[in-house]
Amino acid sequence: MYELELVTYSSNLSSSESSQHDEEQTTQFCGKNKNFSSSSVSEVLEDSLFQLDHTWENLDKEDFEEDWRAHVKQLNMNPGNRSSQSSSTFYIDLKERGEDEKDGGEVLEPVLLPGEHCIAQAHRVVSYSTVAGLTSGVSGSLFVTTLKLSLRLHLESDQGTSENLILGHWDVPLTSIYAIYEISGETGDKKKKLTLGSTVNTKIDAVFILCKNFRFLQFNFKFAKIDQGRSVVNALLHHVRPKKSSLLFAFEQKKKYHSFADNQSQNCDWESIVDKSGSKDVRITRVNESWQVCTNLPQQFIVPNHVNDDQVARISGLFTGSRAPVWVWGVPDHGALFIQSQLNVMTSLVTDQLRKDFYGVHVGRKIREVDLTKVLPAQSVLEEAYPAMLDLHCVDNERDSDKSDYFSKLESIGWLNYVSSLLRTATDVCEILCREETAVLIDLDGRGPAIVVASLVQIFQEPEFRSRSGFELLIQNNWVSLGYPFSGDNLICAKGVQTGGTTPSNSSSMTPYFLIFLDCIHQLILQFPSLFEFRSVYLLDLLDTSFLPIFDTFIFDSEHDRHLAHRNPETPLNPSPAWHWQVQFTNNYIKTWQNPLYKIPRRPVRLTSQDPTPYSQIMGRQIHPTVPENKSYLPVDYYISGLSVWTELFHRSVPFLQVSSHPHKVLLKKQIQAREEIELAERKQQQLETGGVPRRNETHHHHTQHHNRQQDTKRRGVHPNSGGGVGRHGVTGHNPTRVGHPAAGVARAGGGNGAFRTN
Repeated sequence: MYELELVTYSSNLSSSESSQHDEEQTTQFCGKNKNFSSSSVSEVLEDSLFQLDHTWENLDKEDFEEDWRAHVKQLNMNPGNRSSQSSSTFYIDLKERGEDEKDGGEVLEPVLLPGEHCIAQAHRVVSYSTVAGLTSGVSGSLFVTTLKLSLRLHLESDQGTSENLILGHWDVPLTSIYAIYEISGETGDKKKKLTLGSTVNTKIDAVFILCKNFRFLQFNFKFAKIDQGRSVVNALLHHVRPKKSSLLFAFEQKKKYHSFADNQSQNCDWESIVDKSGSKDVRITRVNESWQVCTNLPQQFIVPNHVNDDQVARISGLFTGSRAPVWVWGVPDHGALFIQSQLNVMTSLVTDQLRKDFYGVHVGRKIREVDLTKVLPAQSVLEEAYPAMLDLHCVDNERDSDKSDYFSKLESIGWLNYVSSLLRTATDVCEILCREETAVLIDLDGRGPAIVVASLVQIFQEPEFRSRSGFELLIQNNWVSLGYPFSGDNLICAKGVQTGGTTPSNSSSMTPYFLIFLDCIHQLILQFPSLFEFRSVYLLDLLDTSFLPIFDTFIFDSEHDRHLAHRNPETPLNPSPAWHWQVQFTNNYIKTWQNPLYKIPRRPVRLTSQDPTPYSQIMGRQIHPTVPENKSYLPVDYYISGLSVWTELFHRSVPFLQVSSHPHKVLLKKQIQAREEIELAERKQQQLETGGVPRRNETHHHHTQHHNRQQDTKRRGVHPNSGGGVGRHGVTGHNPTRVGHPAAGVARAGGGNGAFRTN
């Protein structure tokens, strides 16, 4: 069978010489026979075209040659420099070879993990991008496997590098794909969203792949066989969102990613949470050991010390899903934080008394109920904001990006407003705890915004949760263990499907509570650059991992579902927690997550009550600081004017909005050097104090001891230093004028809308 091959030839000859040279080259490339002359090129080409596959029978010779010329011209464009090279001449050669071979004769094969299988493939696929009016692109073979969508390029130099040991630069996990669009029209400006689970019966020229983590890819099948594009698209439509979790790649993989695992890393560690909080009046209950009380709660969780297991089982029937209230955090002297789902029974004197007994009103506890359905925007607002954010930021050419009204569109979407509401509510809850009261976070099922706010409160108050190990412990306890529906809300499987289920719910909207929680952490990292051990790049990798169906941490809706999957004899699942990052990344890359400014004290600028604050210029009036320096939580700026757009995430795939990383790398290098100088000074100081020479690996231990001494001093009620540093639960010496929130925000919220209620 004959196949068309494209040959590129750059000419520096004059016009007259070029014409003669073109004819010679045509004879050279097309002449398979010594008697073959240039005058018969058109005739041979026309005859050969009729010998090609029947799908190309109606293709016009001149149009085909013109398409190929335009195709190669686009691939050879340099988006950063308008071409100053000499013109190129392209020739079509007729070769008899295998139909699945690339130009060099080598067959491209997918890179597969053990247990991974190829479902569909297409060759001679092109991926375009347009920057500053210039189009560039790469070509190769596209594969759909049981794990990913993967593009293998013809030129290995274009393949790119990836720090991920599991996925390549051009690999996209199937479970991270949000939507698939068919591209049509002469200019490719028409997009039609394809329905997942449907089947396409027509020819596919090009597709646009939109991912949940704001990546997007565009592939053109114009030069592939006519059925290959359709085959790839149909494979994606039927495998992107399986109907049950047992169809995920995690159940098929043969490689032992769990070899680094241990039982403790998979389970929650409630004892350490209680120790960090300093609470003395709570205990761990095992009333749900066999999930007889609630299937979306863990086998063990924390309840008040005065409540026995029979009371826990009895009160659980009052709430949605028979989900009993759960203690998640507390402070010394009786301040406590609970998560509770809504009541599923009519309120009465009996139900009110049961709840008061559970929370300890009879022993003098003051209860403040925070109804998040009234404090925060509706969940539907978040579900509508997410696809709007994707549409706003995932644009593949500049003509579709109108920068003039970007911020007005962003404001109308309401994403930053939701972030602001979460940070403000967490601040108000911190104030409740500081008054030694009990805060009860209420949402629809106790598995949505209540987990977000509770996690933020813990990060506001406890420095340990701002380290990477503490942050991962927090996610494991609050999100994974307490039954946040990762599979349903992240659309890993059809929404509403439990393990072994077959009937999805009607809703197909993604509910990105975990994503917006990471955005909140990103805002905190920007506001407090020395109080977090990790940088924002770690949050990006964590978000990507939550869509990767290899580890079992983020692919289930509850511990109960995970337990059944591990013990299913038909499709057993080996434990594979995501927290063993060495399985997925190199050690050198993991080091880039480290924040060089972590725990380095800074002396902030101090303003007197007569000095104008940053908010005086925004709001036109002087705001006196309402949170003194000895407050035990981070004084977060939650106003929208103080928030930033997470461009590293939202613009990660937009070629014309990419900013050079060189200045940031230079700054990071200087920060690392500054930290090394500080550690050197600490070693010298230690040498003077002890009279010995400290080892280099003792520096971090010495710095930690100094930090712990500050915490012990704060526990005794004395400020460790007036210039800055980290106290027992929060920040001391931080500029209080950065806080523009109302005094004891609870008083404001408790007065009008009924969202905060006192018992």
